[in-house]
Amino acid sequence: MADGLLVPNKCKACGGQLNDLDAKYCPHCGRLLDEIQEAMNRKNKSGETCPNCGSAIVFTIEKQQFECDHCKSTFSTQKELDASSQFYQADKVIPFQVEKERAKMHFYEWIGTDQEIQIPIDITNITLKQIYLPFSVVTINYECNWGAEVCYSINQDNAVENWSYSDGSLSGECFSFFSVSEEMNAQADKLFTISSFKPLISKMVPYDDHYLTGTNQFKISTNEVMKTQSLFHSVVQYAAEDEMKRVLPGDRNKNATVTNLKYEAFSEFVYVPIWNLEYQSNEVMHEVLITATDKENVKVVGDKPSINNFPDVEFSKINRQYKKKYRSGIVAFLMSLILLMTYGKNDEPGFFVSIITLTLLIGGVASWLYFGIKSKLVKRGYLESKKNSSNDLEIHNEYLKLAEKYKK
Repeated sequence: MADGLLVPNKCKACGGQLNDLDAKYCPHCGRLLDEIQEAMNRKNKSGETCPNCGSAIVFTIEKQQFECDHCKSTFSTQKELDASSQFYQADKVIPFQVEKERAKMHFYEWIGTDQEIQIPIDITNITLKQIYLPFSVVTINYECNWGAEVCYSINQDNAVENWSYSDGSLSGECFSFFSVSEEMNAQADKLFTISSFKPLISKMVPYDDHYLTGTNQFKISTNEVMKTQSLFHSVVQYAAEDEMKRVLPGDRNKNATVTNLKYEAFSEFVYVPIWNLEYQSNEVMHEVLITATDKENVKVVGDKPSINNFPDVEFSKINRQYKKKYRSGIVAFLMSLILLMTYGKNDEPGFFVSIITLTLLIGGVASWLYFGIKSKLVKRGYLESKKNSSNDLEIHNEYLKLAEKYKK
């Protein structure tokens, strides 16, 4: 037997014989036998020390950050700093297609469809700003296998069924888009659908800073980009399953599954033009977003005031009077109960005390019910009148001027 081919099983720390090769620790000295794990343990135990005070730096679960155990200085990893400083440059941009006044006209039409809001009385201090929001536009090519149990009905009454297993392969392409800005994400996602966004591809031009001069441009967020990339698989999975349902044979099927899904994604960052409109209503500011990608297809999303924010002065005065009276009735009723509770079991109240107590009891209950119901009825009538009141844009002078200019 040549030398060096067989090596005795011994602990490298103490030289003791190892008979159980599955043992994690040496039976003689107790040392961990897994050298890789031992090295990792030593590295994790050593850690780094704070450059300010020399204490250990630990990761705090509550704050989800690295912190000095003594002086509470915080730290980040170099990879985190590199990721946060990473800058994404846009590939395409869609120039503004909708003028400022045209956007304002569409805002009036959007707000004018709400019969609860009266124009121009309720809407003041309208301001518009040009905004470019970044989107990730993704085209994904995929291929996969599919399998399912399919059923063929032998006669028209489906009395006899023939089930069998069927499989195959398919390929296709899917399209999606994601907002990749940390600003206005919730509203931006409501502006477009797949069907409305896809035609915008023809309006995209190579990115150039000149298109963004004088506008507000939101940066492409690294965190949002990473989130969207994690969604690619879900987008492809849904697309493949939809395509599988379309090509499945038979009259019925069950246990249909997509397997061996492979895909290749091509994504671009595109700046999309948006009008950001702010307006004041009853001393409350509201924000609206208006698409500026197609003058023939403008969408508006945002905040609309509630009807309860617009009480008329006369209604408020009357309603306050009714509320004051029915609250007085409640107080009178409670006072009568207090008087009744103060009478002893053997004490007979005097005539005038009995009259006062009875008056407070009956009058309080009657006032409480009458004016309480009256207040509710008046408010209901007011709200109905508001809903049924005329809110015709045809009497709004500014809207008429805008409509005359842009609706020829």
